[in-house]
Amino acid sequence: MDGLIQIDHLTVKKARVQDVYLKVTAKNGIINLNPMKLNMYQGNLAGTAAVDVSKDTPQSTITLKVKNIQVNPLLQDVAEKDILEGATHAQLSLNMIGDTAARIKKTLNGGGKLAFKNGAIKGIDLASMVRNVKVAFGLAEKSAERPKTDFTELRVPFTIKNGLVNTPKASLKSPLLRIIASGDADLVKETLDMRVEPKVVASIKGQGDKSKHSGLMVPVVISGTFAQPKFRPDLKSAATQELKQKILGSEEGKKLLEDDDPASDKGKVKGLIKGLLEQ
Repeated sequence: MDGLIQIDHLTVKKARVQDVYLKVTAKNGIINLNPMKLNMYQGNLAGTAAVDVSKDTPQSTITLKVKNIQVNPLLQDVAEKDILEGATHAQLSLNMIGDTAARIKKTLNGGGKLAFKNGAIKGIDLASMVRNVKVAFGLAEKSAERPKTDFTELRVPFTIKNGLVNTPKASLKSPLLRIIASGDADLVKETLDMRVEPKVVASIKGQGDKSKHSGLMVPVVISGTFAQPKFRPDLKSAATQELKQKILGSEEGKKLLEDDDPASDKGKVKGLIKGLLEQ
């Protein structure tokens, strides 16, 4: 096969696509799409793909570059979900075996990076979760407004091994905070195992703000399923953080940690405190 496919307007699984351009070649059971281009949701997608159908089970590889696609209308059309806003940029390289969704998820491997600019995560207020345990985790009265986390940038580097997506250091930046997230999302079981760690207490006043900021920044553990994620504060880590602030932030605390005979009772107490601070 040696052909060219051009489509002005196309709908795929409710996703609206324009200006599709596909160069298709095939030889000895291997089908190549190179180049593969299209426009959608104010952005564009380009890449290459290959499908080996010479054996009983097809094997596929795909590389994609995504630029400026608006994720919110895409998710609403395809999944009827209003959970994320922002302009999407991405680089992906994936390979898989099979021709059914279940088989593909189990054999999906690869990696890449996603970036969302000037958007929001809807349904979750991460700023509240890391700053105010009572409000975020149902221990105080909540606002009637739907919670959301605004951001200027959200970056998600990831790898996939047999359907298990791992992100070592996803990062979110907003005017109020910086957050690092790491963990796994299992595409086969559709379960989550993530940890969200606040890194910076900033100010809505911007870089010129000279005032001191205080308050406990509480890490958040995310578990459960894709359909019903669960969020809980890591109180042990928060308590250790508070202890560090109180001891290392005072002259008395610093003096307490001065070197002493580790065999003495005083030295043993210091050793225990140092062990807590190193956690």
